[in-house]
Amino acid sequence: MMFKYVDERLLSTPPIALMQVKKEIDRMFSLVEENIGYSFESMENSEPRNGERVAENEAEIDFINSALTDYLIKLSAYVEPKDEKIIGGYFHVLNDLERIGDHAENLHEIGLEMMDKKIVFSETARQEIAEMFDNISRMFEISRNVFDTHNKDNLPSLASLEEGVDSQKKELIASHFARLAEGNCHVDVSPYFSSVVVGLERVADHLVNVGYSV
Repeated sequence: MMFKYVDERLLSTPPIALMQVKKEIDRMFSLVEENIGYSFESMENSEPRNGERVAENEAEIDFINSALTDYLIKLSAYVEPKDEKIIGGYFHVLNDLERIGDHAENLHEIGLEMMDKKIVFSETARQEIAEMFDNISRMFEISRNVFDTHNKDNLPSLASLEEGVDSQKKELIASHFARLAEGNCHVDVSPYFSSVVVGLERVADHLVNVGYSV
């Protein structure tokens, strides 16, 4: 694999190198967001698709994280003190995006396992997950905009959405156990439902971190 925008020769011109690093991170953002979308399709349709594309994206995400981290370490020896904070923020963004990529891969694998075991979520559970995913999608949009523009005006909205996702996680798990108690849901579904809800909540945490990294 290779960088699309970054080149070792740019190390001698740090301002240009930093601009190109930002483009690579933005590309990583796209790959991560795409994989989260595929993972949600797995949950929604109980029929995982795009498994090969998810694996390819994840491999590229891991490459960008590792190679760009090494590149930033080299670049830090050339930048002015005022740019050291930018590099520090980029390190954090790379880590959070890589973790979101891991969660996306895990969610897709949950969909595969459910398909193999012929386990499906109830219509109510699917609707609850869809509502949670809608908030995650809005967080992706805001977090990416803040990273791209460094406009901090939307950070309160990002934090508010994250708090909402935290509340959703608690409410969804509580409602799931209520369905179990009422006999409206099978116990085999429990670990999968809980894993999906917790995974999405952790994605929200990382998206907030990305936004506040600026």
